Amino acid sequence: MDLNIVRLRIPLAAPYEQRLVTALSTQRAAIEQHLANLCRRTLSSDPELVRRHQKPGLPFVLSVPCCGVLDCLLAGPAIAELPAVVATVTDLAGMPHPPQLFALDYQGDVVLQRPRGGAELPVLSLAGLLDLATPRYTACHCLQVQLQTPLRLMAEGRELRRFEPVRFARGVLRRFSSLVAHYGAAGNPETFIRLAELAGGMRLVDARPLPAPQGQRGVLGSFTLQGPCDALGPLLDIGALLHLGKGASFGMGAFQIRPLS
Repeated sequence: MDLNIVRLRIPLAAPYEQRLVTALSTQRAAIEQHLANLCRRTLSSDPELVRRHQKPGLPFVLSVPCCGVLDCLLAGPAIAELPAVVATVTDLAGMPHPPQLFALDYQGDVVLQRPRGGAELPVLSLAGLLDLATPRYTACHCLQVQLQTPLRLMAEGRELRRFEPVRFARGVLRRFSSLVAHYGAAGNPETFIRLAELAGGMRLVDARPLPAPQGQRGVLGSFTLQGPCDALGPLLDIGALLHLGKGASFGMGAFQIRPLS
């Protein structure tokens, strides 16, 4: 299994940052119109793929800007749409000209400073990132999940009001496997079935929830999980790049994973 991605970092002056924060929460229809080529999703002609994954998620993630920085991830077909993504950010933020653009390599170091991309654009492999993350979780049996923006997960037709480790882990696995299957090179589905079974062994040992910002729904806070973290930790770690739940492509469901000794 594999999926090509590009990680971008765009500095924003305070007025532009606030406009973009507002746009991400109130102008999603306008964003989808700007990025019509990426948001016009159709079901695959492969019936088995449709059976397993249904409609694909959007192949990009625009994080909520924070501390003067917008983080953005482009996956698969979205990489070729980099100029359109930059133009959309420029328009929504009300900037007079395209912003300075940085791209990140496998170590998270800045390797590009060109507003329109180019041959130097570092295209990363999710499989490669997974390999790099794996050693951090060797013999790991406990990890911390930090929910940074409201997470809204549906289960059995209802929205979860509290953090549930098994549903969280399986949600990350589903999102990861769906994006890889639709936009990358799908691996053996038995791998994800096995990992989903392992996720049933995750349990919550410490919860420090926080209230969602006024006017928003979802789960926030810090949660410590115990279980087969050596097997699941690396994929949850890389899954954090993709966000999770409702509004994931527009900054919601952002989280970080940290192994605990």
